[in-house]
Amino acid sequence: MVHNSTMASTPKAQALGVALRRAREDSGLTTGEVADRVRRNHGEISRWETGDRAPKPEHVAQVLTVLGIVGKPYDEIMSLVHDPAAPMWVATSLPAQKQQLAAYLEMERQAVVVNEVSPMLVPGMLQTREYAHAIMSGGGLSPDEAMRRCDIRMARRAALTRPDPIHFNAFIGELALYQTIGDRSIVADQFRFLLEMARRPNVTVRITLADSGWYPALEGAFVFLVPANLRPIVQIELRTTSMFLHEEDAVADYGRALDMIDRMALAPEASTQLITARMEKLC
Repeated sequence: MVHNSTMASTPKAQALGVALRRAREDSGLTTGEVADRVRRNHGEISRWETGDRAPKPEHVAQVLTVLGIVGKPYDEIMSLVHDPAAPMWVATSLPAQKQQLAAYLEMERQAVVVNEVSPMLVPGMLQTREYAHAIMSGGGLSPDEAMRRCDIRMARRAALTRPDPIHFNAFIGELALYQTIGDRSIVADQFRFLLEMARRPNVTVRITLADSGWYPALEGAFVFLVPANLRPIVQIELRTTSMFLHEEDAVADYGRALDMIDRMALAPEASTQLITARMEKLC
């Protein structure tokens, strides 16, 4: 398992960079034009947008003023400026969760390896639209919001199928094979798609058995993401909050948990056999 990388940024700095880049692109200005107007170096603006450097609050305010960002969008971007190096970033409001999602999608897109531990559901990256929509709509979201989130989830799959794909390791709890999400046909189609994705050389699907005794996945789902130019990052998503961990000791704890799960999970071949048997019972 790949657990090491070079520290270059934090999730919150990444989110700030994404927000600044989107605001600049929406304004139609280049990084050079923004740099000239705020009297900063062109390369410095680029590093802010990639998250490699966290700008000072007054510099962000200058950029937003140049871009004509005011009101609520201004406040939301400025909320990312404070304490970007904190050991964890917890998002409790909808705007903060959207900012986290934007940062996560950027890091996922640039990742080398993504390890997802999902004890109760098929991981989002490997979900069919119907399975994902059943989850989203069942969670009380409005039809429009459920559709929007499904679209985002489906778009994430491009990271697995592009010419230089990320490597995705899915550790799925056996109980996920017995959850009726939507209806039996939706679940059967989901398992069929899961088997199809498992045949890709960059995707590994492994099942953790329900009778294995205690193991760290029973504490909850998590994603252990290894970006190209960052230390590994842990992402934890709950019903009304989400959280990023990037502090070395906390991430190391999850790295050890991932190693434990890796040792006890079924081999890929045995896992696909189990999924196939369950799918055939649903058909």
